[in-house]
Amino acid sequence: MKYPNGGQPWGYVSATDFALLRLSPTPTLGMRYRKVDPVTPFVMSGLKKLIQELHRRSLWQVLGIYLAGGWVVLQLVDTLAGALNLPEWAPPLALFLLIIGLPVVLATAFVQLGVGPRGADRVLADAPSDGTPPGEASIEGSEAPERRGVPTAAHRLLTWRNAVAGGTVAFALWGIAAAGWLLLGPGYQGSRRSGSERPSVAVLPFANESAAGAEDAAFFANGLHDEVITRLHKVGGLRVISRTSVMQYRDAVRNVPEIGEELGAGAVVEGGVQRAGDRVRLNIQLIDVATDDHLWAETYEERLTADNIFAIQADIAQQITSRLQSELTPEERVLVEDRPTENLEAYEFFLRGIEPQEDRYSESDLLFAAQMFNEAVRLDPGFAVAWARLAEAQIELFWFYDRTAERRVLARQAVERARSLAPDHPEVLHAVGQYYYHIELDYERALRELELALDRVPSDSRVLMSLGAARRRMGLLEAGTEDIRRAFDLDPNSARIALNLGASYQMLRDDDLAARSLARATELSPRWARAVGYAALHSLYQSADGEAAITQLRAAETAGLRPSDDPFLTLAWIRVLVQRREYDEVIQRIDSGAWGLVDGQFSYLPPSLIKAQVLQLKGDPGPAAREFEAAVRVLEQAAADAPDDERVHSSLGLAYAALGRRDDAMRAGERAIELMPRSRDLFRAVYREDDLARIYAAVGEEDRAIDAFSALLVAPTYLRAAFLRLDPRLERLRANPRFMELLDQN
Repeated sequence: MKYPNGGQPWGYVSATDFALLRLSPTPTLGMRYRKVDPVTPFVMSGLKKLIQELHRRSLWQVLGIYLAGGWVVLQLVDTLAGALNLPEWAPPLALFLLIIGLPVVLATAFVQLGVGPRGADRVLADAPSDGTPPGEASIEGSEAPERRGVPTAAHRLLTWRNAVAGGTVAFALWGIAAAGWLLLGPGYQGSRRSGSERPSVAVLPFANESAAGAEDAAFFANGLHDEVITRLHKVGGLRVISRTSVMQYRDAVRNVPEIGEELGAGAVVEGGVQRAGDRVRLNIQLIDVATDDHLWAETYEERLTADNIFAIQADIAQQITSRLQSELTPEERVLVEDRPTENLEAYEFFLRGIEPQEDRYSESDLLFAAQMFNEAVRLDPGFAVAWARLAEAQIELFWFYDRTAERRVLARQAVERARSLAPDHPEVLHAVGQYYYHIELDYERALRELELALDRVPSDSRVLMSLGAARRRMGLLEAGTEDIRRAFDLDPNSARIALNLGASYQMLRDDDLAARSLARATELSPRWARAVGYAALHSLYQSADGEAAITQLRAAETAGLRPSDDPFLTLAWIRVLVQRREYDEVIQRIDSGAWGLVDGQFSYLPPSLIKAQVLQLKGDPGPAAREFEAAVRVLEQAAADAPDDERVHSSLGLAYAALGRRDDAMRAGERAIELMPRSRDLFRAVYREDDLARIYAAVGEEDRAIDAFSALLVAPTYLRAAFLRLDPRLERLRANPRFMELLDQN
């Protein structure tokens, strides 16, 4: 039997047909049911409602706001990635998080923006899931949950609070990933592990890769190396290991992690220079000490011109600064991009003078450096930095070796020329500070100039060293020592800084640290006469018998160092031999002409005065008197020529005292103190006070002598009670019980 409903018995209705039946008029008995399409009307109606809801709920506006906000976030991420040198995956990761967040935000808006009289619960009520027409009961005969005000799971999950929290968590995860890469990834890590506030970098000497016999190739490579370091010193955000400390690795087999650890650097720069004709090629790389990974590498190949050389140096400094996650201020950028001369030949003469001035300290080295700088400024009179370096060479020659009026004038002329060309350049400021320090003895003015220089080159050990030296001369001994210690941290292989640090510790009466620092100076520069002399004298003051000191001096002499190489070394020989009562050797050296005038910053001793004192100690009064008379003639002429030279007055007072000219002796010794009190120069003043105490002792003013020594033994000075206890020049004073009590107390 066939059924008109398509094969089903009358009265049987499928679930689909039943739903459609509800959309038809109420059926009557005997009426045939009509089969219709169950999908199309529902889909079309749903799409229409969805579009209406998108408009009604302002989802287009939400989408626009999200896209605009996302663009801002991506720009911020891109800026941070560039500033922090984040890896390439950082911006795409942020974009991925934004894409994931888009459907979440749209779904939240769809649900939440419909709440209220025309909100989501109203819409759901208008179109219940069971298909009940608006306003009618469902097939279950019960009211929909939304109409009863009961929230659905979607309402509980898709809230604005949850959306904001989700976005915050997503970008917190991005921040954690970026921070983790900075701390643990292959980027620069060294300075963080070492606890340094600033990234630290050491630039190793550039290898000379030019063909054998290439003229001047080695000095050119060394000069470029020095100039790169100089430019990096101008970056306040970096801690740059100084030139003298890296030069020991010039010919060493290089193990970057070991070198970095030895120098206290988090990153190391290596390079090689090849010069051929009018072309120069420079290979350079920046290596992380902790991982031995390359942070940056570049090859520069250019025609050899001044512009190209300075452009290469500036780019290297900028690249290193960027890779070490530091930034240049506008002022620093000007200094880093500085082009001091357009004359390549002048620049090459300038480079020739750097090494002897920086690495070697003899008179001949400084004379050669001055000659090179003179050639540089002759070729380019506007070369301010060369004028500054020339001034420094002349100043050091005056201070240590040639205290003539002519040398003083040469120093002043060079300083004035440099200052007229570039008054704010850090090299010029340093030279001006050195001039006021060494030539004018105006330490307050020197301090002002050096502080300005340090503002521009905060990690330059030369400036820090000069600044500390000026402070201690002013009596600010602790602060000055700290400056010099900071300089030593930046340049631990500088004999000059090690010597000055030892001198400061000596004045602070920390004899162990002084001895270690001075030993370091002689270890770094065993042929530096001044360092050997200073170390020997410190040994003398500590042990008093001079055994260790004479061993040091004789070893240095065997190695080729002559006392005449430096006034301080000659002074050390005199004091050690006198302390050991080896008088005949002193006389023999003077008579042979091996020892001449001792003309150093602390002493002015004609050979006749030295010989006279030794003859007096030896017990030869007649010959001693003749030598004292000769010394007086020399010293009186020197005092007439330089009436403000306190050294001359002290020596003249000692000679007068030996000849029995009591009043003249005390007058000359006290005049020296007037010219050089502690308030003017702490270092020089204690030498003058020592001489005055000896003058008082020689003329019978024992109480004054003891008072003077008492003040010296508690003041910052080189003198120690052990030395005074054995000093043969104080034999008569040691018969005074008060003096011996003083020595026992100290």
